[in-house]
Amino acid sequence: MDLGRLVKVSYAFEFQNLAVTAILLVIVAGTAWALIDALTRNPQAFVAADKQQKNTWLLILGICLAVAIFLPGLGLFIGAVGMLVYHLDVRPALARVTRRR
Repeated sequence: MDLGRLVKVSYAFEFQNLAVTAILLVIVAGTAWALIDALTRNPQAFVAADKQQKNTWLLILGICLAVAIFLPGLGLFIGAVGMLVYHLDVRPALARVTRRR
């Protein structure tokens, strides 16, 4: 194996590592935002929106955030799923039943 090819492979791994790190940071930030948003919501809004209880969502998002931070390989999947379900399903339903100031 020549040195030039080895350098190209090294750059490919560095780019992959940078891309995965960037994606993981977005997942951590989005999950933290979802957790903060869920903390600020009224517990009755979750019931009115026909979603899981507030404490259940706090637990789900807290676990997703912890997994994304401490187990990054698994966090890419678990953190993303929890964050996306909250942002794409729960949060819009909560917005329909409550009026934010």
